[in-house]
Amino acid sequence: MPWAPNSIVSSATGQSGRYNSKSEVIREGLRLLEQREQSRAVQLDELRKAFAGIERGAIPAKRCSRTEGKIHQDGKDRGM
Repeated sequence: MPWAPNSIVSSATGQSGRYNSKSEVIREGLRLLEQREQSRAVQLDELRKAFAGIERGAIPAKRCSRTEGKIHQDGKDRGM
């Protein structure tokens, strides 16, 4: 079945009553995408800092595995 954005938007506005219009659904979707991008940018920055620290010998590898575990858990919490 091909992806049909209009049917998704229509069902989101009609079934839940949460949104009053299709534009509200679109705005919410864009807001969520922006939020996810910002979160991933923060995570990527944390990983880069951790790996740079390991390469310099400033951060033990054990700390890096904790950071990876936290990022993995954050992703699971968000359903990624």
